[in-house]
Amino acid sequence: MITRLFACQGSAQLATALAAAAIECDGSRTSDVLVVHDLASPAAQGQQFFNVIARAASGLHQWADIVQLPPDGRSRRAMNIVSQALGTAGPSELWLNSFPTPGSDLLRGLYPAAKRIVYGDGIGVHFTPAYFFPDPPDRFRAACGTVVRWLRASQSGPMMVPAADRRVDEYRLLLPGLFDEPAPPHVRIERDAFLPLFETLGAMPETGIDDVVSQLRTASAAADRVLLLLTSNYSETGRMSRHAEISGYLNMVREALPTRNTLIVVKPHPRDSLRKINTLTRKVGQSWAVLALNDSRVAHLPFEAVIARSIRDVPGLRSRLTALCVSSSCLALEYLYGIRCVVGFGDPAAGGFARRWRRHRMQHEIDLRRALERIRAGEFGKVCV
Repeated sequence: MITRLFACQGSAQLATALAAAAIECDGSRTSDVLVVHDLASPAAQGQQFFNVIARAASGLHQWADIVQLPPDGRSRRAMNIVSQALGTAGPSELWLNSFPTPGSDLLRGLYPAAKRIVYGDGIGVHFTPAYFFPDPPDRFRAACGTVVRWLRASQSGPMMVPAADRRVDEYRLLLPGLFDEPAPPHVRIERDAFLPLFETLGAMPETGIDDVVSQLRTASAAADRVLLLLTSNYSETGRMSRHAEISGYLNMVREALPTRNTLIVVKPHPRDSLRKINTLTRKVGQSWAVLALNDSRVAHLPFEAVIARSIRDVPGLRSRLTALCVSSSCLALEYLYGIRCVVGFGDPAAGGFARRWRRHRMQHEIDLRRALERIRAGEFGKVCV
């Protein structure tokens, strides 16, 4: 029997990992363990986030165990959690996302002999670790950061984990080569591998999607257009102030030219703070009809599962729907479901990012717009509608 360890930081990555694993359904028996790590959500929401991922994972696949690593990443406690889930035998395969984190570094260091299969990030995109790294801080702040990291390490006790390396034995990607380097040699994940996963999640009563679709059907019945605003956790990660982030979203809505009969649907990022989303919803609601998808279960699910149900069950929704996106969430909406997306804060609003992040942010918006042009041109195959 092959033992496989799947690592993910969210439910969208979970779906991508399973779509990637579906490539080789040759009948071999496997024992699969899911390790959820580095959720980086506001502290009060962390357990909810994990519970939603675990519930979704159980509905999509049969697991030997599902565990969560603590926020301290490479501590003895984290090592013990992984060891207990796997038993005495180490995994034959590690299934990892692209972005290096303490949790993925722990797994790489613990099991250096395991085959490493990287399924990218989001819905199977790829970028180098440097792509989202900010510009370095000044020397004083860098020195303070070094001291803080040393103190944290000393409090968690000596580590026996070998240093992690960035070796990749195989890539499995859906949309390769969109960002800061050409596509590496890879096995292509088929688009059709994603659709049944999201349909399954959308049909699970415990996900709360039934209620959301009912709310959306009622709220959009008289709407001439529906603007779907997908937020991100930029203020929570210190990339911009909360005021600048909310102002950026409001400007995106205004530039979409909503009418009095337009419905604005706010879909929070899984790592957004409730306070920010509540403030944004209140401000949007001062001028337009608004529906905020604040249910914690839905907020922590891949939004593709909500979209799959909504465009099936809400009459005329797809033709009225435009998504306002600030992240790679636009890629799945356009490629999997043919939903038109408007991307980014735009250059003036991108200036609201902290200086260390500004250059990277502006480049990311350029890259996302180019990626959508390639998808619309059919470079990755016909867009699903």
